[in-house]
Amino acid sequence: MKAGPLNFHPDDTVEAALAGVARACLQHMAANEAAVLAGDPSGVHQLRVAVRRLRSALTLFKAILPEAQAATLKAALKGLADAVGPARSWDVFLEDLLAPVAAAMPEQESLQALAVAAQGARGRGHAAARAAVSGPGYTELLLTLGRWVDGRCWRDDAPADRLAWLGQPLLPFADAVLTRQRHRAAKRGRHFARLDAPARHGLRIAMKKLRYAVDFFRELYPQKAVRKYLERLSGLQDGLGHLNDVATMDALIRELRTDLAAAKDVSPAGWAMGAGLVLGWHAAHMAVGEDALCRAVEDFVDAEPFWTPTGHWPHPPS
Repeated sequence: MKAGPLNFHPDDTVEAALAGVARACLQHMAANEAAVLAGDPSGVHQLRVAVRRLRSALTLFKAILPEAQAATLKAALKGLADAVGPARSWDVFLEDLLAPVAAAMPEQESLQALAVAAQGARGRGHAAARAAVSGPGYTELLLTLGRWVDGRCWRDDAPADRLAWLGQPLLPFADAVLTRQRHRAAKRGRHFARLDAPARHGLRIAMKKLRYAVDFFRELYPQKAVRKYLERLSGLQDGLGHLNDVATMDALIRELRTDLAAAKDVSPAGWAMGAGLVLGWHAAHMAVGEDALCRAVEDFVDAEPFWTPTGHWPHPPS
């Protein structure tokens, strides 16, 4: 189950938006529990998306959230994301990275051996994801977050000025959040061709937060302009996401080498050549697509926003 739409209006309050976003993320998480327990790769992916969206929301709304409270919730959500992360990583490796190489070289036994080893690792990853979602810690997390939202717990110990900001209209807040996230993404994207892998990963994260902010507030703006912006943003995210997947392959291969159980009856020598083929295949394709990705980043950095760029927020209410 993918995230549903958020139908905010310009005259909604900032607090109403915070509650609406958080509740929608919780519903998104809960809607994918059964799929995770059934071992569905799409369910694992969507559960992780729900967790990332909620963690991003805690950052986007940080101006009105008690810092210690937000940090505690983000840490708990990160723990869940880490628990289901290996399952998603191996799903991507098998379906998006290994599969096209194996299709091009169907007779290559080392790729078949690599697939067997990776499937074992994926099985353990999905077992860990099922354990995380079916355990008491997950239930406690959902109950804690549900109480936090429905009890408006961000009001606890909040200074008077923050309480006043909660009642401010949403549109100026959304303008400011989008402006800030776009600025951060654009700053990280400058001179993209010279960026190393960690810096490009930082750009990908900044783009992801911008995308979530657009998704949260999109109904406040002209839809044609929003769709055009999202098309450009989504394509760029896909390119950066694939870049990150390829960059993390080395770590996954090292994990297979050190985890003898993952190889089962397949010796490391049996799939070592297959690992090299996959790494080399995607390195070559990345080199071919590098110029196009650089241009896409530069075009995005120079693109006009669909919202009204603004300065700092929040402003103390009059």
